[in-house]
Amino acid sequence: MTKKNAQLGLILSALFWGVSGVLTQIALKEVSTMFLILFRFTISTGLALLVFRSFPLDKKYIKHGLILSTLLMVIYLSSNEGLKYTSASNAGFIIGANVILVPLINRFVFKKSLDKTIYFKSMVCLLGLALITLKGANPLNKGDFYCFIDAIAYSLYIIYNSQLDPKLEPKKLITIQYTFVSLFSLTYIGMFEGITLSLSTTALMSILLLGGLCTFLAFYFQLQSQRILSAEKSSQILSLIPIFTIMFDLIFMGVIMSPAAIIGACMVISITIERPKKILI
Repeated sequence: MTKKNAQLGLILSALFWGVSGVLTQIALKEVSTMFLILFRFTISTGLALLVFRSFPLDKKYIKHGLILSTLLMVIYLSSNEGLKYTSASNAGFIIGANVILVPLINRFVFKKSLDKTIYFKSMVCLLGLALITLKGANPLNKGDFYCFIDAIAYSLYIIYNSQLDPKLEPKKLITIQYTFVSLFSLTYIGMFEGITLSLSTTALMSILLLGGLCTFLAFYFQLQSQRILSAEKSSQILSLIPIFTIMFDLIFMGVIMSPAAIIGACMVISITIERPKKILI
């Protein structure tokens, strides 16, 4: 995979996650958070087994898959719990803060030496996210705390992916992740919620799209792309998620971007999308 294709892969991941917000809101009207996670990742597991036709039993795949799937559970549980108590704008900004958390965690926890331009680009993305998502002074609450946990977990997920052995096969690794998350959520539901099925056609279609596009393809593209791109660059490109969310809100909900949001979007795009270098003759 070339660097250009890797960037395109992450842009597609951001696009799929951008539309997932609308689909998730539709699905959560009829199912619980854990049921939605179960449905999404069960669909993804089935697709992975069908398309990739392999299931890893090697200890190294199980180890990495267990760690990554645990982080995924924290990501999904904390974000959904956070949205119960805080505004969508607060959640979007706090979760998007992984763009600056990734280089900070790499620098101070993993002692990775980073160029100063990385911090500058990450701060520009963070400021852009603030202009896109924050629409007023919303007081902090426990929902913001959950969203911050999400931001930390997602930062660690990005960093861990970037440090994986290039020899590991992405298809096997992503399959084991989907399987573990499905088993985690199924165990929880069996113990605390009980299984009931009653879905409208709209909710069912939303869940199918969430499982196929926003989970199966999105995470696979991310894993593939991070074999080429650094954790810092990956987090910057994934800052496009709220831009795609606003774009879909405009298309389906008629929501108009404010001038500040447009400026913020331009800031994020200017950092995340690299211009081709000039060829000197």
